[in-house]
Amino acid sequence: MNRLLLVMLLALLGCGGSGQPAPPPGAVSRVTVKGETRVPSEGSTVLTADVEGTGTYVSDVDWYLLSGEGFLSNAVGASVTYTAPLAPEELTVTLQAVSLMDPSKTATFTLTVSQAPAASLLVGTYAGTLSTHDQVTAASGPVTTEDKLEDISFTLTRVSDTRVQLSGIGHLGLGFPSGIPLEVREDGTLGFPSQAGERRRHDKYCWKQYFINEPDAAPGIGSWDRRGHLSLNWVSILEQECTHPVTGATSETTHRLEQAFLGTRG
Repeated sequence: MNRLLLVMLLALLGCGGSGQPAPPPGAVSRVTVKGETRVPSEGSTVLTADVEGTGTYVSDVDWYLLSGEGFLSNAVGASVTYTAPLAPEELTVTLQAVSLMDPSKTATFTLTVSQAPAASLLVGTYAGTLSTHDQVTAASGPVTTEDKLEDISFTLTRVSDTRVQLSGIGHLGLGFPSGIPLEVREDGTLGFPSQAGERRRHDKYCWKQYFINEPDAAPGIGSWDRRGHLSLNWVSILEQECTHPVTGATSETTHRLEQAFLGTRG
């Protein structure tokens, strides 16, 4: 009898029986998301989905932006890079990860985008009106004045979190071709540091040089808001020195340029 049982067992093994129970079918039991909960304005962070389950299962997920603004690097995968927008105000963003294998298993993740630095909110080109009061003083004649109103545009580029570069045409562009730095304050005001432009030859006989806040000029001021309005008031001094082509005598002329700009970002 024992020999018969042994023969039957060997026959079963020869037919492919492993003697081990079949593995259970794969199943996802839980999805969670890990990552940084605060991102700087226009910054990015990597979020990772942690998928748990039994048996053989798929660990990839679908990624969705449920609320808030920003950009996702991909729609499917075990991880995703979230890139924040320019945030004039602090922004709350909610993302969702959905299991590819079992859509009933999901996870949500909420992060905060920090408010952008003040200088970042000012970047752009502003079109508006520039008024100029030009008071001319020359040793050879009386003081004269001229008022001018013109449509013009200025561009602000970011230098740091608290500083932008102001550039444009007109006297500003002539005196400071690379622009001038402005201090940006959180209270919506701007400051003009004292600036001395490069002394340049105007023509064969004349030199000229621009100054802001010096000599004998009131400090420049400005204001801005998050809706794209810009107001600037400053005084430029233009000093011009010319040499008479025949006599060699020199003459000096000073322009005191009181300027005000009011514009809106395009």
